[in-house]
Amino acid sequence: LDAYTEELAILVACRETNYSLEWNAHEALAIQAGVPATIIDVVRNRQDLAGLDAKDAAVIRFGRQMFGDRHVDAQTFATVSDLFSPKGVMDMVAVMNTYAVSGYFAIAVDQHLPAGQPMLK
Repeated sequence: LDAYTEELAILVACRETNYSLEWNAHEALAIQAGVPATIIDVVRNRQDLAGLDAKDAAVIRFGRQMFGDRHVDAQTFATVSDLFSPKGVMDMVAVMNTYAVSGYFAIAVDQHLPAGQPMLK
């Protein structure tokens, strides 16, 4: 995955698992990779995907379905496969799940945010 897609995928995973620590670290990295603030806001606030670029919408929809619905429908899988290749989809799954699992480790050890960092709500 290119840096833009990887950072967007990380943010989606962090948002969908409420992993604030990594969200705060990767929000700036996503901006550096070219992810617009408007797209970051869509992810942060779980806004509608209408009108988004097809690739952005596909990454967000894929993560929302994987983590929120616990089921990726056939159309979403076909779309991300077409846009990113089957290998790209597996890379996206690996990236998203790496950050989701890290979030669960943080829960298990009762990790807290440094003072002044915002929590996802």
